[in-house]
Amino acid sequence: MAATTVKGMLFELSGEGIEIELAIDGNGNADRLRYRSGEEDREFSGEEISLTVSEDGRRATVLLESGAADGPIVRFTVIFPQVIPGDEKSFEVSAAGVRSTQRSLFGGPRPGPQESFEAVTLSGTVSCAGDYTCHDWYASHDHMPPEPAVLRVTGTCTLPTEGYKVELYRHEPQGINPKDLLLDKVVIAPVDPVTPVRTDVEARYEETTDVEYDTVTILPDGPSIPVEEVQ
Repeated sequence: MAATTVKGMLFELSGEGIEIELAIDGNGNADRLRYRSGEEDREFSGEEISLTVSEDGRRATVLLESGAADGPIVRFTVIFPQVIPGDEKSFEVSAAGVRSTQRSLFGGPRPGPQESFEAVTLSGTVSCAGDYTCHDWYASHDHMPPEPAVLRVTGTCTLPTEGYKVELYRHEPQGINPKDLLLDKVVIAPVDPVTPVRTDVEARYEETTDVEYDTVTILPDGPSIPVEEVQ
């Protein structure tokens, strides 16, 4: 049966009193960012992290202060390099941190600079998670009463350590084939120290639907799974 091989990465960076842990999953998405400075210790995940890619590097941005109560809007951005995994378990890296402060919008714009910026040089390591595979995929459309019809998708991912999670989400937008359901596979790497023992983790997706799908395709690199009907 087809298998998917991917790698995740963990950046551990520090500089000028700031410590950053940035976890990138095997699909290149920012999974988790931890920001520590003095007594401030914040952790962000998923949609709380804005990830953009440009010629100047990859940028992960989080919101530290929302501007509530007439306060400023404060964001922190980590600019980090592209890393191509190899045989090494870790690499030394340098990165940049930018703390941007936007003036309060209370009362409307006022003359003068609207933002201020503080830059910091960060350095540390990026650890590449070992190879892992996802296999034994199965999809079924259960029409058994009395419940409504439910589409179920399962698979098993064998990972290099404990602490990983594997989640499946409906891809948006869907593709041109209405009979092929597209699902995004998100691999969440552990941040805290874990036991380096290869571990099987189940990936599972369920959706109540009457749509008669022929196949389910796991993105970004397959496989495409035939859907079995359960009557």
